[in-house]
Amino acid sequence: MYFILFLFIISICLASSQLEVKILPNGDVLHYLQFKWNHHKQGILKYPNGDDLPATYYMNKHYNVSISEVVMTRGNWKTQYGKAPYALSSGSFIALQAPLDLNTKEYYLALSTLLQNVAYQGLSVQPTKTHNLIHKMNVTHYISAPSDWSCLENVIRIKSLIPKMDHSELLNSEILKSELYSFKIRQSLDEFIAEILLVRKASDHTHNIFDVYKTHCTGIVLIDGFDGLTVNGKSIPNPQTFDCKNNLILSWNHSNQDSISSINSRYFYISKPSSDSISDGTLRYELVNKEKTSLTASLVISIPNFLNPKKLKCFINDGIVSCHSVLPHKAIQKSSAVSIPINIQIPSLSTLNIEIDVSYVFQHRSLHSQEPQRGWDVPSVECILSTQEIIISNNLLVGLPAPDFSMPYNVLALTLAIFALGIGNSIDVIIQKRNYLLENQVKSNLPTILLIIRSLYYTFKNKKKESHQDEKEIKEKSQLKDTNEKQIKTD
Repeated sequence: MYFILFLFIISICLASSQLEVKILPNGDVLHYLQFKWNHHKQGILKYPNGDDLPATYYMNKHYNVSISEVVMTRGNWKTQYGKAPYALSSGSFIALQAPLDLNTKEYYLALSTLLQNVAYQGLSVQPTKTHNLIHKMNVTHYISAPSDWSCLENVIRIKSLIPKMDHSELLNSEILKSELYSFKIRQSLDEFIAEILLVRKASDHTHNIFDVYKTHCTGIVLIDGFDGLTVNGKSIPNPQTFDCKNNLILSWNHSNQDSISSINSRYFYISKPSSDSISDGTLRYELVNKEKTSLTASLVISIPNFLNPKKLKCFINDGIVSCHSVLPHKAIQKSSAVSIPINIQIPSLSTLNIEIDVSYVFQHRSLHSQEPQRGWDVPSVECILSTQEIIISNNLLVGLPAPDFSMPYNVLALTLAIFALGIGNSIDVIIQKRNYLLENQVKSNLPTILLIIRSLYYTFKNKKKESHQDEKEIKEKSQLKDTNEKQIKTD
């Protein structure tokens, strides 16, 4: 009852924030921060740099983007955590509702610059109806950002996108010590919503909320209570709010088991050529249904331009079934990906396996990153179930055969060695001749360049004279030898 009343109060506020704390089924603690900003209520709150609106509002207005949704996540949402508040993946992506002629690369670089993030270029993925259902918009452009985009050093800068309000002072570097952190920012023409999710380890079934942030805040904290949970020694069987300025120590005997997820997914790559030698490896997606009822899954698998899809196979409990999908041709443009939408029924207590045999597409050396062994990013598999639960898998890093990057170095080293040998000998000749002129006090009014040319001329002339003299000596010795031999024969 208190929770419903609290949500009602939040919904009627034009600018609001909240912190919700919940004990997860496996004993870890979930911190769920939510920020909401309505653009029609300017002036009540001020943006940190003095502007009236979030930075994403001005950027979207510049590019005529109606709705944008940015998700940055590090770590994987585990089945033992329960059902996620929203879709999570160990990676980052950007969904846009914008004019079709939008330059996605330019928008991606602008957003990266706004976050002071200079990671590798993202993949432009072909949008599908499944993307529309997941992101609740008409997705016209979809960008799968690389895993480096949500690295520890850069993700905290997303704080600069959030207006200053209650709980915003909690966004400091301490939150990056979480087992999992996820930032989701949705910007429309009239509203800004940010959701931040942190998973923290608990010690002996106790947890001090503000030890996570090393600071307190203004506003309130909503704690999802259950039988066996106490806050500062007081039993909390139902959801209840507390003041952020007070220390709040949670303790419990057992975890709340009401929301354990019965769906599990896994995405991985097998680098092994097929028996018919048409592929170099296999992308495999596994979805486990532990429910007692069947489910319908609508999912999207994205194949980037550096992989060429060859064969698609679907299995239910090791038995092959129809995938009801056509295998597309490979993506032609660089930094792009084609989508394979699949709709399939998963029986109760069954496992779905989808395998896509792929071959490598040779990439020009200019397209490789500065770390050739880093690997190439393959986007996550996105899935929405008939229960409206959204499952987003981990992303992948696939290693491609790389050209010999040492060849330019070898050519340069050999060329410069020959060049240095020639120049070094020339300088040595010039210095020797110059020293001779100085030692013998030979004066000359000729310019330096002419002295150098004259020095080279005399050097080669002397060498030629020395060679003639050597030939003459050899000839005289030969004649003397012949004369001696004739004298011996005569005697």
